[in-house]
Amino acid sequence: MIDLEAGITDPPTAPTGATCWICLEEGPDGGGEPLMRDCACRGQSAGYAHISCVVKYAQSRLDVCVTAWKECPLCAHGYQGRVALTLSNHFVAKTQSRGKNHPLRLDAIEYWAYCQLLHDNEYALSLFRRLRGLANSRQKDFWWPMFWYGVGRAHEEKGESSEALTWYEKATGCSGFTALEQSIKDKMENALRRVRSDLGLPNSTRSEVDICRQRILNAEDEYHSFKCKQALAECLANDKQLSEALEVGKECVDYFERVSGPGHIMDTFSARATLSSIKRKKHSAEREEILRLQMAFLILAFIYFLSHSEDDEENGLDMNDPSATNVTLNGN
Repeated sequence: MIDLEAGITDPPTAPTGATCWICLEEGPDGGGEPLMRDCACRGQSAGYAHISCVVKYAQSRLDVCVTAWKECPLCAHGYQGRVALTLSNHFVAKTQSRGKNHPLRLDAIEYWAYCQLLHDNEYALSLFRRLRGLANSRQKDFWWPMFWYGVGRAHEEKGESSEALTWYEKATGCSGFTALEQSIKDKMENALRRVRSDLGLPNSTRSEVDICRQRILNAEDEYHSFKCKQALAECLANDKQLSEALEVGKECVDYFERVSGPGHIMDTFSARATLSSIKRKKHSAEREEILRLQMAFLILAFIYFLSHSEDDEENGLDMNDPSATNVTLNGN
């Protein structure tokens, strides 16, 4: 049997008294499975859970929110190490019964490839080396470009831009994208342009925002128009046009909540996830602006203090002398 988690070290052992935040049981479960934590949670007990409990929790939310497979709901940060690898394996297994091009199946494939390479899984690395030469002509299912995209994303996060470029080009070079899959291809193309820019290579003269606006105009119906608008909101956010991105994101959420039926429930959750991401970016940008203003104020105050100290010294005033300070403050 292939060990899909070969070479991966376990996270630190949970301290005595720690409990699983899902089942609330202390220490290992009945099968001896230990408590694990590989996220951004801190403290003696926060974030610890049995992997099997996390799998059950994510499975219960599979048709509602796929982030349960990828992020800790307590700290909202992505899982790392063995926890991420194990969850990605289960994510693929739990979506295997879906159609090959089902959105959940595609998401699972992309996340699995991303996790395996990001954490240097020994088996996955040898698999990727064999698959790298696979001709695009054999990619008859859409999950192949999703696989390439996940590998490229991991390379990019590891700072390996040249490798990321190779895999992104394979992903975007595939044909047969349907209108429903266009937003995913937009992400792939955005990633490709980003890496090309990092490597100093030329990109298309048309901006991502302009391309999205044109696709909205060419959309075959209202539904596909809003799918293109969702991609536009993401591009606007990446381009730091956060106010417009927030407005477009809200418009998309309102539309999908109002129109989407049971067959398109993932569209609603996808739009909500996009809007949440934009809100986080806007909040972060506002905090950075506040910090910049505070820093500018401190610099000005320091300069003001220095200039007045020099004036006092020129006037022969000793700032350490209380009487001189009182005279200065009283204006006499």
